[in-house]
Order: sequence, then C-alpha cells, then structure tokens
Amino acid sequence: MISKKLALLLGTIAIGATIVSYVHAKKSRSSLIGTQAPDFIISNATGKPQKLSDLKGKKIALCFYPRDNSPFCTKQLCSVRNGIHDLEKKNILIIGISTDSAEKHAQFKKEQSLPFLLVSDPDKKIARMYKATGGLFGLLKRMTVLIDETGTIVNVINNVSITDHAQQIMNGFNTTKKR
Repeated sequence: MISKKLALLLGTIAIGATIVSYVHAKKSRSSLIGTQAPDFIISNATGKPQKLSDLKGKKIALCFYPRDNSPFCTKQLCSVRNGIHDLEKKNILIIGISTDSAEKHAQFKKEQSLPFLLVSDPDKKIARMYKATGGLFGLLKRMTVLIDETGTIVNVINNVSITDHAQQIMNGFNTTKKR
C-alpha cells in the first residue's frame, strides 16, 4: 500500500505529464500551418470516392469532433449548419470527421439536417495525418483545420467554440496565425 504523500506526488506527476503532452500536441498541430494538406479519399455527396486534393479551388474546413449525437458535438455541428449560407458565400466547404460509422453519420446528418459531408474515420488514419488524435477516452480532438484554395493549411483552430464555430471558421480564413 502506498502512502498518501506518495499517491499525491504520483498524481501531481501524472497531471504535469498530461499538461506537457497537451502543450506538445498543440504545438505539433500548429506546425501543420503552411504545409500541404495530407491527401485522403472521401465519399462525396453522391457516394463516389474523391480525393481531398481534387477539391483544390475551394477553401476547406476539416472539422474533427469526438462523437455524433453527443451534446457538445451536436451543438458544434449545428452551429456550423446555422452559418452554412455565410460559409458557402465565402466558398468554404465543410467536412466533418469523427470515428463514428457511415451509418451513424447518415442518421446524425438526417436528424440534425446537416448540409455538409460527414466522413467516417474508424481507424483514425485521417485524424493521425492531421494530428487530431489524443482526445479524452481515445476519441478525436475537437479541432478544425483550415485549408486554402491551393491545398495549403492556413490555420488550425484548437479552441473550438461549440456555439459560434461557423463564425470562427470564417475568421480563421482571414488570418494566417493559429487560433
């Protein structure tokens, strides 16, 4: 049996390691800025496979989120839905990404009337490319990667607003520093 002092010390070390890990991951994600967006294949709105690189000419917001139907994720994606007309006016394409299945995405998309693509990433392959792994309980990080018309990552939104994310995305394309 360990003493209370030792348990407290071990707990403090664990918290410190978590903070260091978080800061390192955040710096690592911001190192994506200025690089070419890693390519991956998605199923477009008609269900046909399409490479992300085929979407050059549009601004793209890759919205990584932990789970369909969770309270915060629902608020976040509905915030984007509510601002979709302004986003479309600025030629911004939204792609939501989580580890949920395509079937669960389809149900969530229908229930919430989400007018943008939701991509299933069950093996976290896309999330690893964009450094969106390491969330609580093994879920994806809530973060958004902004890609310009040339396929260059121009911003990473690490502190996602679940109530005003559409505006945050638009603001993010107007600056080249990380948020």
